[in-house]
Amino acid sequence: MHTSESLTFTMSTLDDIANELNKWRIWSSPNWVPILTKWRATVSDVIISGFACAPHLGIECRVRDYFNVGIIEPDPGKAREAIESLISTVRGHHPEPKVWLTALAYSPFTAFTLTRKLHGVKSMIVALVGVKDGGKTTVANLAARMLNPNANLLMSSSSTLTPARVGRLSGMVRVVTTGPIVLDEGGRAGQGFIEISGDVAQVLKSYVAPGQLYAWQTATGQRFPAASGIVITANELRVIDPATGEKIARVEFSRPIGRKNIDAFNKWLLANEANLAHFGSYYLKYAEANWQSVRDIILNPDWVKAAVDYFNIVLASLGVPAQRLLTARETSSYRERLREILDMYVSRYVSVCRSTSSISYDECIRMLAEGFYIPWLRYDGNTDVFIILPNFKEYSGIPVKAICMEIPGAAYDTKATRNVKYYGKCAVPKDSLLKYLELA
Repeated sequence: MHTSESLTFTMSTLDDIANELNKWRIWSSPNWVPILTKWRATVSDVIISGFACAPHLGIECRVRDYFNVGIIEPDPGKAREAIESLISTVRGHHPEPKVWLTALAYSPFTAFTLTRKLHGVKSMIVALVGVKDGGKTTVANLAARMLNPNANLLMSSSSTLTPARVGRLSGMVRVVTTGPIVLDEGGRAGQGFIEISGDVAQVLKSYVAPGQLYAWQTATGQRFPAASGIVITANELRVIDPATGEKIARVEFSRPIGRKNIDAFNKWLLANEANLAHFGSYYLKYAEANWQSVRDIILNPDWVKAAVDYFNIVLASLGVPAQRLLTARETSSYRERLREILDMYVSRYVSVCRSTSSISYDECIRMLAEGFYIPWLRYDGNTDVFIILPNFKEYSGIPVKAICMEIPGAAYDTKATRNVKYYGKCAVPKDSLLKYLELA
């Protein structure tokens, strides 16, 4: 249902209407369904909650709320107060404020995925990846809530990442919204590991592919729209399909917030959640009111630049200073990302390392590599060399060649090999790796 100042629209099935009319019939028993089908009104709109715009297709550039997700007429003063206070709180309590605010810019921009599709422009799935208690779920859920205050769009990835369920997300959240829908970590034994491959990868791509409006069709012909933006959170994300990996914008979290800072942020959120709805609605309605001036920004083929630029334009319109955020080429350094991932494996398999008393951190890494506990790292005891395998990119988002070029003394190897998984490996002498990680 959509309610405006003067009109109320209600969607009902033809069978429901026919049954209601039959209650009032007097003289005959007409077959109402074909009659209604012949004379029913034609609706020229996209039935959704959120912003949609495609004038060339007859779709008016405006914000709709047919599913009552809570989009309101925003108060600019309350919107400004909310975002100013949020930025200040994050800068005061998060160890990586630039990372967190980048996630805040990326996540709501996924709500323009449908509009970009209708214009034939590709979009991105956002993945917030890294250390536990880094604030990934908080920022993803906050973005979803501020754009859809009345809807619960947070879903567990452990129960969702099957082709049929990913394809039917709109049915599972019970609203058709531009999103974002959040697929939250918890993929395997509570470790926050998510693997995207096979049919799941293919269905996920439908959410960002230009022109593809449906994610799933049942055997009976029922179709589920691919209209929502998607945000994924995970401690560790492995993307097997390279084509899917190219459609994911990663934000890497490497430092936990800490209990004291978590409590401070929760206190802030409790006091300011209502005002965040004003910022969320303002964020969407700014595009409606200023489409001609922001059109080229929202439809910029460079998705990351579009997300950051639009976020800062909205801030500027509220009198809030622009934020210097991360770009695709300026994510957490390779060294930080490598250390973060190794820390995760050491923490996960600490019992393996404790089998030897007084073992050092670097010796623990060696033991895990020798024992095949780290799927992308091997150790050659004869030469004292670590081997970073090509599948490192699946776990980190970083091409092996890129990190190999950054480590002094490392050698990128593309020589023919019997084992194809070693083709394109990086050989790093142990001492070189320890110096690079600042462990020597």
